[in-house]
Amino acid sequence: MRYLSDSHGGFAVYSLKDNWDIDFCGKRFAGISRTDKRLYDIRVKRNNIVSMTRKIDVGNDSRRLTLRLYSRMAFVRVSIIDYMGRERIIYYYGYSRNGRKSDFFPGSGYHFIQLPQRSRGKTIKIMEMASCDNAFKGTPEILITETSHAMELFAQQRSLGTFITVFMIISGLSVVPLSLFMSAGDRKFFTLTMIGIYSVICGIWCLCLTKTIELFYLDLRLDSLIEYTTLYLMIIPLMFVTRRFLSDAGKAVKAIIDGFVIIDIAFAFLAIILSNTWNIRIDTPVLFFHMLLVLESVCISLIVVIRIRKAAIPERIFDTGIITAAIVIIIYILYYNFCNTNDAPSFFELIIAPAVLLFMIITMLAGYIADVFIRKLDKDQKKRLITLAYSDEMTGLSNRAVGEKRLKELDGTGGDYLLVNLDLNYLKRVNDTFGHEAGDRYIKEFSSILQDVFFDADAVCRMGGDEFLVIYSDPLLREDVLRQRLSWMEELEKQRSEGLNGITIDSAYGYAYSDETKGRSSQETFLLSDDRMYQMKRWSKKGRCE
Repeated sequence: MRYLSDSHGGFAVYSLKDNWDIDFCGKRFAGISRTDKRLYDIRVKRNNIVSMTRKIDVGNDSRRLTLRLYSRMAFVRVSIIDYMGRERIIYYYGYSRNGRKSDFFPGSGYHFIQLPQRSRGKTIKIMEMASCDNAFKGTPEILITETSHAMELFAQQRSLGTFITVFMIISGLSVVPLSLFMSAGDRKFFTLTMIGIYSVICGIWCLCLTKTIELFYLDLRLDSLIEYTTLYLMIIPLMFVTRRFLSDAGKAVKAIIDGFVIIDIAFAFLAIILSNTWNIRIDTPVLFFHMLLVLESVCISLIVVIRIRKAAIPERIFDTGIITAAIVIIIYILYYNFCNTNDAPSFFELIIAPAVLLFMIITMLAGYIADVFIRKLDKDQKKRLITLAYSDEMTGLSNRAVGEKRLKELDGTGGDYLLVNLDLNYLKRVNDTFGHEAGDRYIKEFSSILQDVFFDADAVCRMGGDEFLVIYSDPLLREDVLRQRLSWMEELEKQRSEGLNGITIDSAYGYAYSDETKGRSSQETFLLSDDRMYQMKRWSKKGRCE
């Protein structure tokens, strides 16, 4: 017997560990600890019964007490034997009052059994019947505490794990609706949706694994059904996310992951459907699932290790989570199949498992955010390179490459178009008199005028030095409208010359419509407008004329 008070908020907790009389298949162990090593050698078969009796020598008859009992895949019956040897059943789970076993799936979890008043000095008898082979090893954890503090103690022991699991569920539920909405317009958000779904499933599974879900309801069967269902479903969104992060690993890797996804979906579907239609226990295929999980963990880990040096930063972040999770998964599966007992969830299940899953979700999310960020940078960089390739750095107009490209495109369309060639006058004189910096200002100011005047053009290009080209396709500017635009341009040249400290903006221009060179190439139309521009340039030295 152990008395704990300081670490539990001042209320008494009694662990009924020693002085048990245990009967199993004709064997009797008198006055032993429930953790006695001999009990772990018991080979439990389906319908085997373990009977445990012990005198209640703890507690105070003035206060109501609650016995907390953990069972794993077993039917339970608890009774009190008074001083006269009379037995009274106070709790049964899976048993009927006449001692017959029910056929339903019992699940695993805690039983909270309120003891009758004045139970001190009486004997408690606990009977467990295994619902399947190897249902449990050893005997269950049994605690007695004051009824008013029973759930408080239960919650205290799971405080950190509960915080982690609730955080995973809330985070996932916050992410999924938003990402689903955004993925309708951009498929890249589908990965974020899968991360959110994975987070929710992991959180629910951890609530059931740690039995924290019993803070909300006490249905062990439903608890275990949800636990196994979420366990089988958990791997599916993880594989979708893995496929996304390993998308550049080659066709063979994609084929392997796609195969795993199909197998995982088929397995989960069959396990859930068959357990509800053919009355097959949902925990029956768990060994096969563990084997599949180990195979997938090993394969994915090998792929990750092989490619990690070549992987980008987002993939490396994700790979770290994958490798960590794979190691913990394998350890847990070994623990579950070879070391698990009828004892309550261990520190591994209460803290380590939820913490590793949370770490994995964080690494997936961090990898996703890093991937989005890098892709955005790459997109911006690409956009910048395109801008540099097709824009004139000084003026912001399209450059010569764009002008020549558009002229070639005009030949292929067969439609009408208008070309306006322009050339600045006196650029050399400005450079020689005021310096090249002033010449650059001269070019920039004229470029700004062109952007204002020909705002609706298909392209306004700086073809080099002081040469410019304006291109219109459908709808064309009528010639009367074009002349108005050119007059506006001349007015702007006069107005903006006032701010250039003695520099006068002056240009020559020429234009040509495609129907003037019908049947010829755009280059012919360009040469015609260019020739007209030079005609004006020659006249402009004596004074601009029409």
